[in-house]
Amino acid sequence: MTTESVTTLAEAMTEYFSQYELEELCGQFEIHLVYSGTKPDHQKLAKNLMSDLDSKKNRRFLLALVDDLLARCQQTIENLPMGDNLYHQQMVPQLQKFKRLLVQRKSSPKDTGRQTSVKIGNVRSALESFFAGAQTEVTIVDTQLGSAALEFMARVKNPIRLLTRQTLEKFEHDFFQSLKQFRQKGHSVEIRRHADIHDRLILFNKRCWVSGKSLKDAAGGDFELIEIIDYKAAVVRTVQDRWGEAESIIIG
Repeated sequence: MTTESVTTLAEAMTEYFSQYELEELCGQFEIHLVYSGTKPDHQKLAKNLMSDLDSKKNRRFLLALVDDLLARCQQTIENLPMGDNLYHQQMVPQLQKFKRLLVQRKSSPKDTGRQTSVKIGNVRSALESFFAGAQTEVTIVDTQLGSAALEFMARVKNPIRLLTRQTLEKFEHDFFQSLKQFRQKGHSVEIRRHADIHDRLILFNKRCWVSGKSLKDAAGGDFELIEIIDYKAAVVRTVQDRWGEAESIIIG
């Protein structure tokens, strides 16, 4: 399991379970709940559970937990207005993938289930090829933008839209020069800012993916993209709404 999987599980427990509910579920499966002060330490609990997936008790607990998390996440989506549930929509495919990994581990207990680390060169090559397949406008939603994101899109032929919550002074210093050079090579790039951006999404070819971390950090280890299927239309509408509401950032 990747670091992103641990973080996703910890965030989901924090979001969808009260302290009492988590304590009760852990008690049912005889799982030791770790605390930080008087509060459950969700990150440590997730890490401890996933560091020993050969334990039948851990797998049984995680399968029950993820099923409950998915149900609560989907219920939250149904109860919230369309524009307020993007976080929960992108959580669904991450939890679904996590569940598939657990089921596969259950049927193949000798398999470590760990994702092999990808070398920096392989990540760059893979992402360049991924973006080169764009036949439509490319939209990147990211909490942080950096020069690396532009490098990955070097072979993109269509307009690129970057949507972030960063203010101008929060951009990396070399981003402005990289953007200038990128545009000089014929790329069309528009950047807009919206304060209500908390997710990392990539949209093109009528498809949508959620990324485990910002593109600017993709070359620094494992990088994972999960395609959003069930709630794609809703996610796309929300992104379009955010783009329409966002303020343009003029650079160069």
